[in-house]
Amino acid sequence: RMVRHGASALESFEELVDKVRSFQRRDQRKRLQWQEFCDRRSPLRTKGGEGIRDARLHTASFLCSFLEAVEASNLPDVSELMAPTSPAKLRDEVSAKISEDMPDEVRHPRAWNALHDALIANDTDAATRIIEAGDVLLLNQPSPTAGHTPLMLLAMGHCQECLVHRLLEQRGSASIAVRSQSRRTAADYAAAEESRLLPETIKLLRDLETACVERTAACRCPICGDALRKRPLLEFHWDRASRGEEKNLLLQRFFSQNVHRELLQAQYHQINNTKRIRKEISESMSVLEALEDILGEPFEALLEKLLGDQPTAILGMHLCGDLSFRAAELFQRLAAVRVVVLAPCCLPPKASASTPSELYASRDQEDQYQRWAQHLAGVLQGSPMAVRVTSRAVEEILSPKNIVICAVKNQAVSRRCR
Repeated sequence: RMVRHGASALESFEELVDKVRSFQRRDQRKRLQWQEFCDRRSPLRTKGGEGIRDARLHTASFLCSFLEAVEASNLPDVSELMAPTSPAKLRDEVSAKISEDMPDEVRHPRAWNALHDALIANDTDAATRIIEAGDVLLLNQPSPTAGHTPLMLLAMGHCQECLVHRLLEQRGSASIAVRSQSRRTAADYAAAEESRLLPETIKLLRDLETACVERTAACRCPICGDALRKRPLLEFHWDRASRGEEKNLLLQRFFSQNVHRELLQAQYHQINNTKRIRKEISESMSVLEALEDILGEPFEALLEKLLGDQPTAILGMHLCGDLSFRAAELFQRLAAVRVVVLAPCCLPPKASASTPSELYASRDQEDQYQRWAQHLAGVLQGSPMAVRVTSRAVEEILSPKNIVICAVKNQAVSRRCR
């Protein structure tokens, strides 16, 4: 279809649609002008009574009339829609409402509500009615999967920008510093190129977020800035265990060892507030106890019984930390173990009582690794029986940790360790 737009040459319908869409993409004010034009003049209506905003659904003459209004600067005034309250005044009013105690954001469980539905459908009338009702939970509730609050959806560009201000005025500011599943706040979404909010609105959201974080800093994680609960779930289960109400034996042993105290620190809030923390603890404890059984004395006695007098070699490839020590101990204690070959990897923890201080005398990781290998060779050399120990770097190993240590007891035969 070819139509005439004003005094210009003939244009196709697709070209008119592209012009209208390009106009809307310039900024939020232009988009609101198109929406207001549709609301006032379009015969096509949504179920909510608004004018249809999709340019392709309108006639060519309607699109031409809009573009002629653009050229004549005869578009609707949308200043009232943009900011019913001045940004500076709104910033002061909302900032005064931000609690200095525990942030409200942690009190809002994730769920999908009617306001999410209205915003996703771009139903401004329905969203306005819900916002004006002032239900603080609905105004701030994150969605169950993505964690999007109504303020985030508005910041993305859903519905009219004036609703951002109305939401903030109606106590929707409680979620101003909440982060979604992708770790973004409403201000982050507003600053994204696709949101097309006005600069003053973006600045308002960022200023309010900064003020909220500063006022509630004592209630936030020092690492990621997330709001903290007054009482972590882990502490709740600890109280139950201390009162004798915990029946699970694995959890009883976990809390009896007081290892949970370290996990109650603020920086571990993603762990101590896990909904299935009891399940996670039981699984971890079962694995750790199985590991203790393997690495403890019963394992050594079982291994000695299984080996009998059969000549045995222990091979340890990239044994991390204390595992290298453990391999050396088995070599020294079990008579059947004639040979041990170690390719050590990471150093043992610096804070461990069994870790020699000289390993961390240098900050250079290569030097630390060399000291670690020398120390292990010295441990094997100090065995009570006669032992021949060799240590060398194998250049063909595609890793900087390429030292191989061999220890052979007297009368044992080894062709490779030399």
